[in-house]
Amino acid sequence: MVRPKPGKPSAPKLMRRLIIIGFALGGLVLLAALVALGVYIYANHLKSTLTATAPLEIAPVEVTAVQKRQVEKVYTQVRQAMEQGRATEAVLAGEDLNALLALAPETRTISRRATVALDGDTVKATLSLPLDGVEGMQGRYLNGDFTFQVAVQDGKMQIKILSAVANQRPVPQYIINKLNERDLGPKVARRLGGDQVSRLDSLIIEDGQLKVRTKATR
Repeated sequence: MVRPKPGKPSAPKLMRRLIIIGFALGGLVLLAALVALGVYIYANHLKSTLTATAPLEIAPVEVTAVQKRQVEKVYTQVRQAMEQGRATEAVLAGEDLNALLALAPETRTISRRATVALDGDTVKATLSLPLDGVEGMQGRYLNGDFTFQVAVQDGKMQIKILSAVANQRPVPQYIINKLNERDLGPKVARRLGGDQVSRLDSLIIEDGQLKVRTKATR
């Protein structure tokens, strides 16, 4: 029997990935932003000051049965709306975001490197990011606490880093300013798949909750 060659993921599968990515933006956005930060640190000879030679130990997330049901309910609601091309709104509590990261196969690796909390309209993350992919940073880790804002409005992503502490030292404001000047939103959106992000009408952090609204496309 001739087996069909594997093709590109179907649209429903891409949409499922979008929903997972959308809800996990806190971790993914920070990963992308910190790679850029790693490059900047190396270029400015701050490697030994702001990076470490060992990863930060991140405690594994314990997911309760109640959290699992809630996360799956929200995931299914939004996934079905995306597949059917209809608008819907969904809300995910901040404490459930880490549960989603731990449960979704696509983001389990991130859950072992980061914990994310929503505070008002901001995302706060503790993260341990290996920098092996950054030239000159092999064997180094960016460990620390980061606060930022992220939103998607009409399919366009906006990101602003507010503060950062790396290797128990505050990241200088001029580095944060330089990162924000790079307009991280479109760059991260391209990493996630610009077409996928454009399918979202809005994604906002408000009152310690992640609120998603999908677009009606049919």
